[in-house]
Amino acid sequence: MLRGLPREAALRLSLIVEELFTNSALHGYGGESDQPIWVGLAGAGEAIEICYEDAAPAYNPLERLQDGYVSSVTATITGRPIGGLGVFLVAQLAHTARYARVEGRNRLTITMRSVPD
Repeated sequence: MLRGLPREAALRLSLIVEELFTNSALHGYGGESDQPIWVGLAGAGEAIEICYEDAAPAYNPLERLQDGYVSSVTATITGRPIGGLGVFLVAQLAHTARYARVEGRNRLTITMRSVPD
């Protein structure tokens, strides 16, 4: 448990950060790298805000959730595009998510509820 955070919320938080880190390392930085990743957490009431940044080339993973991508997740394995399941999972665990390119960094700001809706 993270400082009083309910176990379920801590697991969701860990999964979100792990998915984002994996995408930064593999896709943003191209594999093994010494490039930095920044993670900030803030809590207010029943919400947790995650600020996740990397210095990889500009890329908004939330765009994958537009243009019918969500419907492709339910398609058969042969009819589904490769990749994108991690960002779909993050979006499902988050209450809100937004992207910005700030001072040469990709910034994802994700809010999740610390207690179920």
